[in-house]
Amino acid sequence: MNVVKLMKFWKIFSIMSVIFPPVIWIGLNYFDLLLVQFLGHSLYTWIYIVIWYSVVFVMIIRPLSDLFPQYKFLRQLCLLRRAFWILSAMFVCVLLSDKWIWNPASFVAFFTPSDWNIWYPLMARLSELTAIILLLTSNNFAQKKLWKNWKSVQRVSYIYFITGWISALRYWDDYGIVVSMIIVLVLFFLALTKKVVKRVKKA
Repeated sequence: MNVVKLMKFWKIFSIMSVIFPPVIWIGLNYFDLLLVQFLGHSLYTWIYIVIWYSVVFVMIIRPLSDLFPQYKFLRQLCLLRRAFWILSAMFVCVLLSDKWIWNPASFVAFFTPSDWNIWYPLMARLSELTAIILLLTSNNFAQKKLWKNWKSVQRVSYIYFITGWISALRYWDDYGIVVSMIIVLVLFFLALTKKVVKRVKKA
């Protein structure tokens, strides 16, 4: 694995990201029952799986590369973080737009207080909102325009991760969600501890 191959993947992914949304939307609305027979689950379920584990990959690869710097391929995989952010956020936006298209009233409801009630509704709306922000800003154009503020905007990814986890638990009863969340948190703690220890030694 090398950077050149990863960049080729990124270019291919950029093209596919334009094709994915309409294809997924057509599958959701016209071929979902047929896909259940072949995939074992509805396309909605598989989309939630892709959304969640794409985010898990993004959140897990950085602490892994910090904990095991001797494995250079982990650092190279960090280059794919933006691609998986886009993949995850794109699917969230596809599901959201699908709901709005078939039920226009839900678009209006999105901006009403009842859709932002404390706990689950708030978590779901924050997950959707941060997905839109990440999708709009995970590109070179936004990075140039936002400049120094770009990294600050990208920190909404932590909100997206946590609220997405809560939303996934509501719709998808699977121990994999809990286990993957625990693994990510443990790795983050270990990576943070390693950085703190290094700073203390330097001081």
